[in-house]
Amino acid sequence: WPARELKVEVRPAQVWGLAVTDLVERPAVRRTLAARGTAPALTGPAAEETASRFETLINLLLQAAPHELLMRRLGEALSQTSRQVSSLERRVTPRLEHQIATTRRTLDEREREEHLRLRHLLKRRKA
Repeated sequence: WPARELKVEVRPAQVWGLAVTDLVERPAVRRTLAARGTAPALTGPAAEETASRFETLINLLLQAAPHELLMRRLGEALSQTSRQVSSLERRVTPRLEHQIATTRRTLDEREREEHLRLRHLLKRRKA
């Protein structure tokens, strides 16, 4: 079988901020018997059928390739974002809980001091 190159034109694109590629132009994959360089009498119908199905498969792969690349990139981005969120939760949540507890203690202490101050003022006024 004579070898051939399939030239595919790709264009960079962005989907949700991710760099992906789109196939702009796909070459015609299907070939005639003459283009394949085989004589039907020498190869037989099974070889012709196999070549035809193989070319159909290549066409389907060329159609699916950009979608698969997009799904992979989205999966990688989702995985990275999940790791970042998890890391932030492990780092930030304890700090925030500590700050909340500290603020709560400070406010409780101020409230007690204010209460004692008011009692002291009331005792002075009565006396």
